[in-house]
Amino acid sequence: MVKRIVLLFAFASAFLLFGCGNPIDKQAKSNPNEKTGMDTIKMLMDIINNSDPSSMSNMFYDLVSSKLENNEVIYTSKPNNTYIKIDNIRKNRGWQKRALMNRLELQKSQNKPFVDFLKILMNNDIRLKYVYQDKTDTDTCQIILSTDDLKHVLSADGQLTIDHLKTEIKSVQIHLPLQLDELTIWHDYSIVGNNVTYLYEIDESVASMDYVIDNYDLMRSYLSDQLFGVNDGFVLQAKELGLGMNYAYFGSITNKRMEVLFKNEELH
Repeated sequence: MVKRIVLLFAFASAFLLFGCGNPIDKQAKSNPNEKTGMDTIKMLMDIINNSDPSSMSNMFYDLVSSKLENNEVIYTSKPNNTYIKIDNIRKNRGWQKRALMNRLELQKSQNKPFVDFLKILMNNDIRLKYVYQDKTDTDTCQIILSTDDLKHVLSADGQLTIDHLKTEIKSVQIHLPLQLDELTIWHDYSIVGNNVTYLYEIDESVASMDYVIDNYDLMRSYLSDQLFGVNDGFVLQAKELGLGMNYAYFGSITNKRMEVLFKNEELH
């Protein structure tokens, strides 16, 4: 039971919204700062159309296609509707767009081919379009990054700031509270003091908080394995910004509470 609880909490830290991936694995052969000819555009289209969608998918989103069509690079994903509601994205397009731009800004500082890719788009008046579809294809939401948006991304210095993390957190908050399973509700995700804090409710008709508290050491050990066993972007950002990670749980009946804190110096 403890391991199951911890795995759910650790998975929640991987709640990265679609838009983090990068299909570009080689550089364009022409100058990306100039308007390009059809040969380069065709090469760009081939790179995009032949990219592996699964490399840009996670437990919350499946990227189903990426293509160059007319003056748009279009990424289409299908959210896992157990966790992600398209209506929440639609109602919070501004935050979702800011989060997408944040990720592009941070990614470009680490990836020269990706910078060239964005420059080619901008200088050829090609936009980025993110399309979110439900599993039945009956509901969709679109977010477009214009060439002006791409210009803004390219002009940013690419250095992580607390505002980047706050925007990322807000893009998650729009989907909360979230019923992870019959045991767990994820209520909040925020910066509290010097920690990034996750707040979860335990359904005490399924597992008592006394049981959770009695197994604190085991839960901390499992959480540590999950946090530091993967390349978790949130953890790395918290580390760089001098923040710790705090996992707070409370019982649905007794309101008993327990926190598992990882100080900044423990993160890696």
